[in-house]
Amino acid sequence: MSTNMKANRRKTLLLVETAMLTAVILVMSFTRLGYLTVGPLELTLIMVPVIIGAVTEGPAVSAFLGTVFGITSFIQCFTGSPLGAVLVSVSIFRTLIVCVVSRVLAGWLCGLIFKVDTYAQMPRGRPAAMDRRLAASTIKRCWKIRSQLICPPPSADPGA
Repeated sequence: MSTNMKANRRKTLLLVETAMLTAVILVMSFTRLGYLTVGPLELTLIMVPVIIGAVTEGPAVSAFLGTVFGITSFIQCFTGSPLGAVLVSVSIFRTLIVCVVSRVLAGWLCGLIFKVDTYAQMPRGRPAAMDRRLAASTIKRCWKIRSQLICPPPSADPGA
């Protein structure tokens, strides 16, 4: 197989995987399969396809998937989400920033952290089982960093 054919095959594979993950995000968003509703709050599982895109394709694809997730979250604000309705009533522009920018950054950072971890921890000629363990540990780190950004730990200073 020539180099040109390999490059075309890789581009096609990238396009297909990105399209499939985008479709999964859209299905999870608009059929409510991706949301767990607890009172007025909605916990989401839609970050999972974004993280899968970060691990398999890198930061650029995961940022795109985060953008899709953010746009669907913004649309959900107008279609019955109680918390989204409150955010929209405060400011539509700020709601757009909260919904889209945070999801783009979450996807991009997951891809970037995975890429840095891959280069930093793995020697050359690694077995596939090590890749799976590395992916699992990176996903755990991404989730921990994301949760600390959203809900930082309480400060040690009691006066703060």
